[in-house]
Amino acid sequence: MKTFLLQFFTWWNSQTLGTRFHTWRHGKKVGQDEAGNVYYEGGVDSEGRTRRWVIYRDYAEASMIPPGWHGWMHHRVD
Repeated sequence: MKTFLLQFFTWWNSQTLGTRFHTWRHGKKVGQDEAGNVYYEGGVDSEGRTRRWVIYRDYAEASMIPPGWHGWMHHRVD
């Protein structure tokens, strides 16, 4: 029960149920880095670019994304 509530209400230590459902419905897995973070894309944003997101392996810390994946997330490289 505790795990369910944590997945329902917290986002910093794992993906929420809403994120998990959205990723399942709309996400296409693009890759995984050496830290175990998984990268997805799917749909388009208001500027017509592909939406991109990451599911962190552990604690959600954006500074732990490697430079290559950071560039990919921000549409600097493909």
